[in-house]
Amino acid sequence: MNIESYAGVRAVLNDKGYPALPVLPGEKVPGEYVGGRWRRMMRWQHFCETPPPPTAHLLWDNMPGAGTCVPLGGACFTNTMWHGASQLVAVDLDHDVQGIHADILRAIPESPCAKRGAKGQTLFYMAPASLPGRNFRVDTDDGSVGVLDFLASGKQTVIPPTIHPGTGEPYVWLGTPLWEIHPAHLPELDADVVDRLARILRAVGYKPSLERATGRVDARSSSYRAINDAALVSLRTWVPALGIPVRRSGDGYRARAVWRGGDDFNIGIHRNGIRDFARDKAMTPLDLIMTARSCNLRLAKEFVLQHAN
Repeated sequence: MNIESYAGVRAVLNDKGYPALPVLPGEKVPGEYVGGRWRRMMRWQHFCETPPPPTAHLLWDNMPGAGTCVPLGGACFTNTMWHGASQLVAVDLDHDVQGIHADILRAIPESPCAKRGAKGQTLFYMAPASLPGRNFRVDTDDGSVGVLDFLASGKQTVIPPTIHPGTGEPYVWLGTPLWEIHPAHLPELDADVVDRLARILRAVGYKPSLERATGRVDARSSSYRAINDAALVSLRTWVPALGIPVRRSGDGYRARAVWRGGDDFNIGIHRNGIRDFARDKAMTPLDLIMTARSCNLRLAKEFVLQHAN
């Protein structure tokens, strides 16, 4: 089998138990070839929880020049087993600030499967399905840089032999290719791994700031940060009162984005943070409340103070 093409890579990944999506040539995002031209794939995050149907493969396998990515999350599957309680995740090491990557690697299990693009490496694991992703950035003399990205549901990662758009060279495997490892044989990360990584990264100046990703709430305001922090540890007291459809997901929630007519539960709400998977965007509790209840910041703060006791 030709595992240099998307169709070949997709086939061996599916055979071992992993979903795959085509990547737009020259980029690092899922794409589709429609009407003789490439375009970005809309709503691809859906395939982080539900494997693509066979009919999709009939189209995607013939797309010219497609690379390959693996959607991360709960859609690991085989003909005989479904990892309902676990998800495929990746630990993406980027800038090695002050040699902190060595400390990170000592704190997590060794993975037999990793890949590299331009720099660093990305290691594959299984983890609890409720565990959200998080991007760890630190401020340096050269500005803010990404040190580590914990990639979970709602994210994807490009795999070999796709061409890296920055280097013009293929991604390469470090160790065993993913398609040679059954999901059950990947190391399992603990539910507290994200918190442990955050503690390690404090040594190089990492400071959690959930507000930073949205721009709607001033991250420098200690009062806003305190309210958001209080809301994240009191999810059960205010999330069901939002007035939008929600359902339990592990030790957090999934909600529908009814304000934009959404019918999928693609708003992830967890004590480690809130993410709109359809838009690939982080939210604070205040952001979510203002959006879901169509209210201003003052009323959102009052809502939190009323419910998050």
